[in-house]
Amino acid sequence: MLRLLENANSQDIVNVLLELLTNQYKTQIPSPKLTSLIIKCLGRVSAHFTREMRPEATRLFLNRAINYLFTVQYETPLEMLDTQQKESTGQKVRLEDSVANSIKCILIELCKAINS
Repeated sequence: MLRLLENANSQDIVNVLLELLTNQYKTQIPSPKLTSLIIKCLGRVSAHFTREMRPEATRLFLNRAINYLFTVQYETPLEMLDTQQKESTGQKVRLEDSVANSIKCILIELCKAINS
């Protein structure tokens, strides 16, 4: 898994990880271990998402992010999501919040890259 994270295109990795999470939620009760591993990987590669911008990968990311948020029936608006504040106060962060935070970070980076 680490070799893939280091050598593959980060846009492709993010898209595959989001698809894996979405399928996991659709088919069964998600495994907390697998979900936390995927979230850690998402966090690691999301910082490099805009390094090499490919329009088709960006469209695929937007599609998969929407599918994931719809599948888990995520209702918290992304602008109100603050996982760092929850962690600093000692509150437990839900797995869905961690994934949504990664999606939010990637969207912010995409907006910065498009505007520059």
